[in-house]
Amino acid sequence: MNICSKLSILGVAKFMKFIYVKRKNAKYVVGNKAGASKVTTVLAVVLIVLLFISLILVANYIYLIKRYESLRRDYLNLRKEYQNVQESLNEKEQELMEVDQKLEDIIAKLKRVEADYQKLKSEYARLESLYKSQSEKYEDESKLQRQLREVLYYRQFTIYDYKNDEYYMPYVLIPAWMYWNRRWNSSRRIPYFGLDPETLHDYFRDAVNSWKEDWPIQDLAAQLRGISGEDDEFYANLVLQVVHQLFYNVTDYTKYPIESLVEGSGDCDTLAVLLASLLEAGGLDAIILLGYVRGSAEEEFGGAHALVAVYLSEMPDDITRENYWSVSYDGKT
Repeated sequence: MNICSKLSILGVAKFMKFIYVKRKNAKYVVGNKAGASKVTTVLAVVLIVLLFISLILVANYIYLIKRYESLRRDYLNLRKEYQNVQESLNEKEQELMEVDQKLEDIIAKLKRVEADYQKLKSEYARLESLYKSQSEKYEDESKLQRQLREVLYYRQFTIYDYKNDEYYMPYVLIPAWMYWNRRWNSSRRIPYFGLDPETLHDYFRDAVNSWKEDWPIQDLAAQLRGISGEDDEFYANLVLQVVHQLFYNVTDYTKYPIESLVEGSGDCDTLAVLLASLLEAGGLDAIILLGYVRGSAEEEFGGAHALVAVYLSEMPDDITRENYWSVSYDGKT
């Protein structure tokens, strides 16, 4: 209760006490005035009481209005502070969510890195073990290579120069390491039957083009070119003489020319690769034809066979042949 309310109540109490004392003398007096009637006195008392009550209520109302405004200002300030705090809290919660998401991403990335690390660790251990075994194998092969460099394979051919009625004896010297390098190529150890056309093309092209790396093939081609000169047909016939001096022997896979020269044998596809390689080493264009042939017109089924076609700028006329075939490939016939 405020001070105004307390003073008003005390004033009313003192006034009522004053009225009560005057009534004891059987005279109705209000304030300093006497002779008023009983009704007038009561009404005056009531009015005075109501006046005091009104003053108390007004005073309380004014006090409550001021108190309300003060509390409202405090409320508005607190509400504003609350909103600011709430916004700050929301921002912090958003930042916390982003941090949590980043943390989850980092943890997930860390797990991936750990998994990759374990894989790399295992791969490193495997490669280290392989390296050690290969190092030992390399040492052994190096010793073998040093020994093989002292070994040469020699093969000589007899060539007839039908234009000048002379004989020549060209030869090849093939280092053992070069032969075994081709021989150990396990990728060649597959039959060409059943391969798709693109793989088959690469399979034979790799073998035919080996003359570009194997200098003994280049050297033999140079010797034959020395005999034939610029006569391409003559050169092609000399190459045929070389290939015909090798024995026919069935092989499981198509070999490199170097292998055929060292081993002195081969079947149709192996000898066709040797022939095509020598022709191209001598500057001619050659292709290998794969197909089926029959021994006679009456034979129902034939067998697989490999042939070689060579491009000549002029029609061949050195040797009389009963028949020959021409094919078109890459714009040439």
